Amino acid sequence: MKPFYHESWNSWRQIPYNIREQTWNQFRTKCIWHPQHQNEINSIFEKKTAKRIKNTMYAARNAGKIPDWLRKDVWDKLLEKWNAAEWKAKSEQEKANRASNKGGSLHTGGSIRFMAHKLRLEKERGRDMSHTEVFEETYKKKKKDGTREYWVETRASDTYRQRVE
Repeated sequence: MKPFYHESWNSWRQIPYNIREQTWNQFRTKCIWHPQHQNEINSIFEKKTAKRIKNTMYAARNAGKIPDWLRKDVWDKLLEKWNAAEWKAKSEQEKANRASNKGGSLHTGGSIRFMAHKLRLEKERGRDMSHTEVFEETYKKKKKDGTREYWVETRASDTYRQRVE
């Protein structure tokens, strides 16, 4: 990583594409696999590298210790970035967000948009679905028999009651 890491990048995504490609190509010289696995291996490489950089930077920042593969001039730039008021404020806000009791909104719909669920349900059931019906479908846990009974969280039931009343 050292020959490629020459800027104060905090994460894998901040690294320019051409540099990420160079690291991938270096990795490819050390390993071999069947060509049909190329895309999957590249995806795994990206995920693992991103996680490793994130974890390494987190540990280095908290310990105040330069990773052995990182150049001193890059480390100094990272320290400057991490000590900036703007970065600290953003870090504190994100920390507060993670610690919030309110948290994110739990639902059972995955990454599919609400409207996509509505359209799918209308097609399955052959009728228009109300917002309330779709809300129930995406915020209640499904039992083995296919019915939905329990809300995934109390905020969902509170929101439902507010909308219905």
